[in-house]
Amino acid sequence: MLSAAVAHAGQGVDDEALKKLPRAERVAILNAQSWEMTAAPLEGTLVIDGRVSEAAWSRAVPVTSLYQRETFEGLPATESTHVWILFDDTNLYIGVRCFDGDPSRPLARAMFHDENVGADDAFAVMIDAYNDHRSAVFLATNANGTLFDMLQNGEESRSRNLNWDTVWYSRGSQTETGWEAEIVVPFKSLRFDAPQDGREILFGIGFKRNLPRKNEETYWPFVGNDSTWYRPAELGTLHGLENIRPGRALELRPYVLGGVDRAVELGETSSRQEIGADAKWGITTGLTADFTVNTDFAQEEADVQQINLTRFSLFFPEKRQIFLESERSFIFGVKREADLIFTRRIGLSSSGGIIPILGGARLSGRQGRYNLGIMNMQTDDILAGTVAAENFTVMRFRRDLFERSNVGVVFTNRQGGGTYNRVYGADLNLFIGRAWSFESYFAVLDNDEPETAGTAQSGFAKLEYRTDRYGALYRYLGIGENFSPGIGFVRRPNSQQNRGVLRFSPRPSMSLIRQFHFTGTLDYIPNQQGLLETKWLTGELQTVFESGDSITLRYVDAYEFLEQGFRLRPDLTINPGNYSFATMTVQLNTFGRRHARARIGYTTGGFWDGTRDTLGLNLSYRINKHFGMSGNYDINWVDLPSGKFTTHLVSSRIQLALRTDVILMALLQYNHETQQLASNVRFNWIPKPGSDFFVVYNELDEWGQVFGVKNRSLSVKLNYLFAF
Repeated sequence: MLSAAVAHAGQGVDDEALKKLPRAERVAILNAQSWEMTAAPLEGTLVIDGRVSEAAWSRAVPVTSLYQRETFEGLPATESTHVWILFDDTNLYIGVRCFDGDPSRPLARAMFHDENVGADDAFAVMIDAYNDHRSAVFLATNANGTLFDMLQNGEESRSRNLNWDTVWYSRGSQTETGWEAEIVVPFKSLRFDAPQDGREILFGIGFKRNLPRKNEETYWPFVGNDSTWYRPAELGTLHGLENIRPGRALELRPYVLGGVDRAVELGETSSRQEIGADAKWGITTGLTADFTVNTDFAQEEADVQQINLTRFSLFFPEKRQIFLESERSFIFGVKREADLIFTRRIGLSSSGGIIPILGGARLSGRQGRYNLGIMNMQTDDILAGTVAAENFTVMRFRRDLFERSNVGVVFTNRQGGGTYNRVYGADLNLFIGRAWSFESYFAVLDNDEPETAGTAQSGFAKLEYRTDRYGALYRYLGIGENFSPGIGFVRRPNSQQNRGVLRFSPRPSMSLIRQFHFTGTLDYIPNQQGLLETKWLTGELQTVFESGDSITLRYVDAYEFLEQGFRLRPDLTINPGNYSFATMTVQLNTFGRRHARARIGYTTGGFWDGTRDTLGLNLSYRINKHFGMSGNYDINWVDLPSGKFTTHLVSSRIQLALRTDVILMALLQYNHETQQLASNVRFNWIPKPGSDFFVVYNELDEWGQVFGVKNRSLSVKLNYLFAF
């Protein structure tokens, strides 16, 4: 009787009745609800000051009930959140009032653009303007009015483009009862189909509030532990929108740059003066064309250094905004393992040196049930033709299948210096219900490069079952001996990588422990000739406490066969042969939503025919809303019959925000292997969204020398957005 009485009109659920139900029953009721709200037209004007106090907001009926995912699944939020939505012919307006029983303390410290607001009392909205249940814009803010945005294009974590940016505005304020915020999203920043035949315009919509002091996550619509909020298919529906048109923005972003480079060892100084431009044209409501001339990346952060103690290539992520903003349209392959579209191959040498990009064009987006990405970039030759000019082409097409699945094809071509490297491929991705998924691809490489001319193949298949309590996975990744895509990254060629995973994650009825994760993994990797090269059996126990802290114990029983030896260091070689060894790891993670956080890990055990101990420390502290800092320290103690050595890698980040639009950032790194200290300092002023003024200083020093400066550079860059 009680269950039948839970649902009612208005917000859809009787919260008081819901509290009396057992967890499984209330979760089932919430999952069965229809989640809908209505936007109201704006009458008059709004002053965007971070206070939801003007009479215009009263025209909208607010959402007032969010429901917990953590800590107590399915229960109403312990602190109320009210959300209103208004609109006019140019903007969507979102007002939020977040109540807090202890509003006297600081509720927000994050201030940097795109800074993670997870440690703050924060509010986020997801908008699926197409209402196709496949992609959504994610916008998050806090009492400081911080802007954090990303694009969710699919259901997996790898389909989240954290580097995507759009134009929107937010103002926040702390109040006597908590905090409030006003968000303005121009319709030009959203892509949606123009209304036809008098049909109603519907947006997918969802809200999330993060309350770290209670370790509480609340959502509207409800999101259970067996699901994830990042599934656009599970958003609610926004009604009431009318007389709005999607934007087809034309944007021009020219830049001017001046700089000085000083090679101290050579006693040489050179100056740089550059001009260039990026342009963006919304061809249709879903397709965007981008153009770039004399592309420059002076403002991008330096790479985080790594020490390689393996026989495989290191992976350095893409950081250049021009490639990141449409990244999702060009994903194909397995991230960090067999990434067939890896844009760091364009305009960067294998050592990270800059190769000038003369220009390029890109078409990306979706049209109906099709998603496409087409890109062409041209680089210049350097060092008097020692590095040849090259042309890079990528064509990626996907078609939606069923509710959430897709099928697609890819073509890449890298051509220059009298050679070519081409890849043809197809993929199929199926999502069945909330728990099952299947992903696959097959690709063929064709090239005429002297040492590897001919064809090679790669194939991938993964079947996964995933719920909060159980998980199972089988994955196969096959990579041919000469499969080396010219615009791709392959970590381990000539391999047949098999992985099986079983997971059991109970939530015990214990006051201090939220969940256990018992995981067993088998990696079985022969080469393409069938010879076993790697077999790792891993057992792991992770304990997650109610505080959000966790401790992980991991045991690895490893077998490795080397047909050929490899050089671990200039003076140390690992010889061919069979190796069996085991390692043990202990890792402690403090709750990631605290302003002071730590991650400490220690691994000990065998390493080839010797031993290795590794200590990793990561500490970060957000002192206040203006200042934050973090540090990493990784140490390896390696003892082999042929020699012993120790490595140290230290890095520190410092962030200073005078306002949300005036930011100073520094990255300092020390590498014991190279005996070098690298400094990257960036000042960024944002005169308006989409425009930036940068001052960037880089220095490379020889550690331990009084006058050890090797290189210095100073760059000043202004890019300014003209929107039409």
